[in-house]
Amino acid sequence: MEIIDKQGRLFGTVNVVDALVVLLVLAVGVAGVALVVGGGGGGPSGPMETKYVTLDLGSQPEFVIEQVDTGDNVTLDGSKGATVTDTYFTPAANGTSGVVRVNVTHVANATLSVAGEPVRIGRQLGVTSDAYALNATVRDVGENAELPVTDRRTVLRGTVTDAVANRISAGQEIRVAGNRVATVEDVAAYNADTQGQRTLYLDASVRTYASGDTARFGETRVETGQTVTLPIAGTRFSGTIDRVGGGFDQVTESVLTSGVVPADVARQIETGDSYEVAGQDIATVENVTAYDTDNPDRKRVYLGISVETLGHSGELQFGPRSLQRGTTLPFRTDRYEFESELLRRGTADLQSTTEDA
Repeated sequence: MEIIDKQGRLFGTVNVVDALVVLLVLAVGVAGVALVVGGGGGGPSGPMETKYVTLDLGSQPEFVIEQVDTGDNVTLDGSKGATVTDTYFTPAANGTSGVVRVNVTHVANATLSVAGEPVRIGRQLGVTSDAYALNATVRDVGENAELPVTDRRTVLRGTVTDAVANRISAGQEIRVAGNRVATVEDVAAYNADTQGQRTLYLDASVRTYASGDTARFGETRVETGQTVTLPIAGTRFSGTIDRVGGGFDQVTESVLTSGVVPADVARQIETGDSYEVAGQDIATVENVTAYDTDNPDRKRVYLGISVETLGHSGELQFGPRSLQRGTTLPFRTDRYEFESELLRRGTADLQSTTEDA
């Protein structure tokens, strides 16, 4: 039997043209089914969902971290389609530490994978954009586009030069790679033991990263006794955390003091004299009385002084000195300086103390 007869029929029964049309229809149908069920090249199938992957960029030069920003379109290990949704930067010993969160879309209820491998905590991923190429470590996978970052009020204590202390004021924002990492709420400075140095107390709202029940600034736990480094006033200020959750509670306190000073100093002390550090008055003479001693070149002075104190440690302090009976308090002006012993708190009235102190 002829396969195609003179009438163009296949095996004498089916028209060849009709058979080709049927085969074409079947081919299109099969291709459509393949697309619907995820065939035709292994594309995704089923409903999609978005997960958010937290990536630790480690320590990088600041000029590199400055390129990373929210909204960046990035490729993870060669897989495109991720976007940076949040960033967190802090100073590091050798540069700037960075943590970012990126979104990744995948098939719902399936294992989140990138470049054919599951995304697990600790996995290393290459993060590239038009501006940078970085290696990162997966830190977390979750449902939130924003990182768990919050401001935490802290009191930091450290030593700086007089020039640095003079350049720090309330309201200053501290930035790393263009991102705010802290805001100065208040500042207090006192003379340190070393000439030209100041003991600086910084009341700052610090942006911290929540990790479980722990708040961190970079890799540092935000707890009393820990040291936090902030770039401020052209220097890296390393401050010991004295308090978490509040400021330093500055209070003006009246005190009575007494000391023996050179006679020429006693003659210069006047009501209204101020002890100034870093542009701030930290003590003012309210009352003064001088008495002779056995040495004609020495005078005993009784002073009523108002002092600016800090109360965040649970007791009032004049800088690092506790405001207790017997504490030695310094007083300095451009004309003179001396130290006197604290006799009484709560009053600057000399009449109540010159005889019974």
